[in-house]
Amino acid sequence: MKKSNTSSFQDNIRYMVVVYSLVPVFIVTCMSLLLVVFLWNYTITQQNVKYNDNISQQLSTMYSTYSDALTQMTSYSAEDSKTVFPDTQQLYEVLYQLKNQGEYKNSFYILDSKQGQLFTYGTKEADHLTKPEYFDWGIMKKLKESPGEISTCLQDKKLYIGLLQQFNQQSYYYVFVISASDLQASLSLNSRSLILADSMGWIWYSNTNAFRDNLSRYEYYTLEKNTFTNYNGNRYYITQNTLRDMDINVITLADTENSHTIIMLIFITSVAIFLSIVLITFFSSKKMAVEYTRDIDDIAEAFEQVQNGNLDIKLYTQSSKEFQTIGKDFNYMVDGLKQQIAQNREMAENVAFAQVKQLESQFNPHFLFNTLDNIRFMTKIDIDAADKMIVSLSRLLRYSIRDARDELTVEEDLDNLQSYFNILQIRFNKRFSYDIDIQPSIMQCLIPKLLIQPLIENAVKYGFSGQETLHVSIRGYQQNNHLIFECQDNGAGMSQELLQELQSQLSQENNTSSHMGLHNIHRRIQLMYKEDFGMNIASQQGVGTTIILTMPCKK
Repeated sequence: MKKSNTSSFQDNIRYMVVVYSLVPVFIVTCMSLLLVVFLWNYTITQQNVKYNDNISQQLSTMYSTYSDALTQMTSYSAEDSKTVFPDTQQLYEVLYQLKNQGEYKNSFYILDSKQGQLFTYGTKEADHLTKPEYFDWGIMKKLKESPGEISTCLQDKKLYIGLLQQFNQQSYYYVFVISASDLQASLSLNSRSLILADSMGWIWYSNTNAFRDNLSRYEYYTLEKNTFTNYNGNRYYITQNTLRDMDINVITLADTENSHTIIMLIFITSVAIFLSIVLITFFSSKKMAVEYTRDIDDIAEAFEQVQNGNLDIKLYTQSSKEFQTIGKDFNYMVDGLKQQIAQNREMAENVAFAQVKQLESQFNPHFLFNTLDNIRFMTKIDIDAADKMIVSLSRLLRYSIRDARDELTVEEDLDNLQSYFNILQIRFNKRFSYDIDIQPSIMQCLIPKLLIQPLIENAVKYGFSGQETLHVSIRGYQQNNHLIFECQDNGAGMSQELLQELQSQLSQENNTSSHMGLHNIHRRIQLMYKEDFGMNIASQQGVGTTIILTMPCKK
């Protein structure tokens, strides 16, 4: 055998890797850029998240401190049922203790059920608590909605933390007020941009004028927890944490514009260097690249054509032994795929058509009308016979439409067959007789649904021509791992010309005659069990007809 001069694809790739270094350069450049971007992003985000967590923790601590103070104050009233609310000494002890713990600046008020001031600490005025227009708004509304629970609310850049105590049929409002101006002294805030706002965007504290709408609300309060965004030409990284107990969003902003500019300069410089390398190697490698990638393009195009439904595509490759093998196997694959699709389509169409035709022949209007007419007359002359026909017809209908399986056991199909024989015997009386001889060993073998019944119907349809009586014999047995069914009648038979026509039609894939039922049964068996199985017909005019079905024995 002459040795092929075509080099292997592996040798070609090895040669290209030695000649060209674009891929290593590209990988190193990308990895370097990705590393720089990752480190930059990690530093910015982690610092911002850490600062946000720190502020959130301080606010949570402050909230817990005020909540504990409110709980302690209201507990004094519960100790003595005669006391309306804690005495002044007890209140001042709690407030002094609160101040010593966190140096939180605040104002504190106790209001009665009519929202009159019973106790004041700090700022004397409490307009947002005592004016009538605020009785059902803001913190007062929340306290009334949740008596006995700690409630918070932002009003006019002030944070209200309060609790409503209902005692001796009286209501007492305990409210702390923390203003935004006092927050700077209460929390360790640094120069990083910070916004504290409620769930609707109303700002309590802010050390930046960015991200405000026309109503001076934080306009991006619907953003995700951690995200990058642009604002007035600058790029920011925003970390947003929600303190649900206080209904406060802690938003920390990191201005990344300068860092982003540096990253973009590094990226542009790296891209420029890489493009220079590409241009230098482009002209020297163009011819070779086209030559060694031609087959890859052809293969990709061929697979795309197959994906789009074109199965007539052929692939011819010459550059290397591996691609030649791929081209040949691709062509074999497409040819096999076309054949398989054609067989599957034919099988699906024939099975569906055969089932439909069998159902039509089983329950065509002529058969149903005759059966129903017989039932009508039998109800007048023989009630038992009419009842038997109704039951048999019902079982036939139920069998045909109940089970969607393509294959059933011989025993199940014989049960249906007996119902059909019952109707025929009542309909034709002594003019029709039958016998069934089925080996018990094949009762659990699988056969196509409604396979034998059309044979009997065919015998009844054509066997009575020119004679008064008809006898049909059904035999079933196993022979050499084959399942064989014989349907024999002593009817009118058929001429040799008609017999040869039917036998010729059985050998063809497509039926062009009017004898659809027998051809469909034969073709259905061939498609389900391959072409070694099917139907044989023998007939003699005036003697009768014998139909033999052969199929594999499956249990």
